[in-house]
Amino acid sequence: MTNLITSIKKRTQGIFFGWWIVVSGCILQSLHSGLLGQGFTVYFLHLQEEFGWSRTLLSTGFSLSNIVNGILAPFEGWLSDRFGPRRLVLAGMVMLGTGFIFLSSVDSIVAYFLSFALIQQQLHNVQ
Repeated sequence: MTNLITSIKKRTQGIFFGWWIVVSGCILQSLHSGLLGQGFTVYFLHLQEEFGWSRTLLSTGFSLSNIVNGILAPFEGWLSDRFGPRRLVLAGMVMLGTGFIFLSSVDSIVAYFLSFALIQQQLHNVQ
């Protein structure tokens, strides 16, 4: 096991650190696009079918979360400067998991709004 770790370290020592940031950014953007950008209709249609909520009501969750993101963006920038992006991304990933767990047990429109805001807020932190 230590030989494997040593060989990986030797192979990656010559790679510029900025490329690791580019790769991690691509992965995080893919998560954002796949889970919410392109994948929103999957949740949308199932929630509409399950609870009978209107398209307007379901779309309001998406809109409200974007408004909240706009209001909290300056605070997130301050947090990033103060604590660094690594901690912010880690907190965001925890929020993403919590939001999706909460979304799986939604039974009211308020719970939907809160879970969606949590998921969207996390993705805004990561970007």
